[in-house]
Amino acid sequence: MKSRSLLPHDSHLKCSINHHERADIKISKQIKPLSIISLYLALLMVFLVTSCASSSTKPRGEGIGFRLGTTNNKTLIKTTKKDSDATTHAAADQDVQSQDSFRFPVFYQFDETLLGNWAGGTTILDISQQTKENTPPALKSGTYGDIISQKGGEIGDDFDLDGCLTNIDAFKTEHPIYTTKIDAASNPSISADYKFTSLTLGYNVYVFYPSSPNHRWATVGVGLGAAYINGSFIVLLCDPYHIRLTKEQVGGLMSMPTYPGECRKKQKLTTVNINSFDLSTSILFKIYQYVGDEWEISVVDVLSPGTRGTVRGEEAFGLFQHEFQLDVINAVMRW
Repeated sequence: MKSRSLLPHDSHLKCSINHHERADIKISKQIKPLSIISLYLALLMVFLVTSCASSSTKPRGEGIGFRLGTTNNKTLIKTTKKDSDATTHAAADQDVQSQDSFRFPVFYQFDETLLGNWAGGTTILDISQQTKENTPPALKSGTYGDIISQKGGEIGDDFDLDGCLTNIDAFKTEHPIYTTKIDAASNPSISADYKFTSLTLGYNVYVFYPSSPNHRWATVGVGLGAAYINGSFIVLLCDPYHIRLTKEQVGGLMSMPTYPGECRKKQKLTTVNINSFDLSTSILFKIYQYVGDEWEISVVDVLSPGTRGTVRGEEAFGLFQHEFQLDVINAVMRW
């Protein structure tokens, strides 16, 4: 399927005509997170009430860990001006240009402080490196999966993303310095390339079901800390953003096939250097843990850290770091 080339005035007219049609694109069959959390907490309370009160849970200890896992990069670029809403302009998507990578196999674990037999807290130290090119333009509504389905979803049917489906108009309003370049493009949209390293120090608290002193199930918790971020990102103008409907693997142990995306005729609008501290929050979940005298083993260990955004001067572009870290299994050798 080939797209007709658009003149600049055709592109903006089409955006206006299709405004109401795009508003109808919705994400179907969403699961309410609060319902899942409420159900989990209810089940956890039942487990805690029925657990053996006389058994003393063994705390996790300091040591060196080894893991087999991946990281999925979900970082996004926003406008963060104080006098406007934080509009997202480029964001990771599971269907287009998704990227998994193996986690560094060795890590350090701090001592745990138990808060009773079924809760605890521990310090975490995490180093993460993220590199990505051709980040998909953020959509006004719906998902890339919706768009691909509307295009037929047949392998080989490549297409150019309609810039009207993205936040390109909001970008022009928030960053008028780039209006001339955007208006000169026939099918404009915003992408980004970035490369940075983050060092996070924080504290996690969590609850779990202790079936015995050495065995834990269904750990869930939250964390708060500080992250030091060093690197840069480039804000790009695409004309157009092209999607190839050919499934390809993008590395990582558990990565799913994704559609490649490419920012064509890319123009660099600005480069934002990052060298700052930021607030970091995280959510964690573990299915099972064994805590022994010399070794500890965790099965399906999930951590999802993120930052609130690093802002740059007058242009006020923010990089919001998000990751989904999954260890299929990890083991810690205690000191």
